[in-house]
Amino acid sequence: LRREELASINLQDVKKTNIRIVGKGNKERIIPLDGACKKALDAYLPTRITPKDSADVNALFTSRQGHRMSPKTIYGRVKKFVTLANLSPDISPHSCRHTFATLMLTNSNDIITLQALMGHESINTTEKYVHLATSKHEDMIKNNPLNEERQYDFTENK
Repeated sequence: LRREELASINLQDVKKTNIRIVGKGNKERIIPLDGACKKALDAYLPTRITPKDSADVNALFTSRQGHRMSPKTIYGRVKKFVTLANLSPDISPHSCRHTFATLMLTNSNDIITLQALMGHESINTTEKYVHLATSKHEDMIKNNPLNEERQYDFTENK
């Protein structure tokens, strides 16, 4: 999801098996929830801070001040947890989105479903992930120990 999409989710958008997302251009899409997402939401909801402002009463994600969490706050939270997990400081909410898209395409090769999940209006926008996935495949093949181009001295492992 984009940060803005995450910030705009309301409680009623979350169903048992999916979540309704309102994206760019006020376009709606339905995203399936996997087990990890369901578990995280089940753990989060009892701790959710009830919004103080009636305009934010339906917000899924709320701040400590009792307001709808802003995209800027979401960015800050992701960066905080990236640091706590000792991950690369280059990781951002948007790079997580790119990682999801690349992994999905690499594992399913279904660009039409990926387009729908990402909320891309044009297939051309989604096609950039084909290049990323193809590059990943090329790297995997190149680094395969059975690749004839690579030379190994297997006696050094004894």
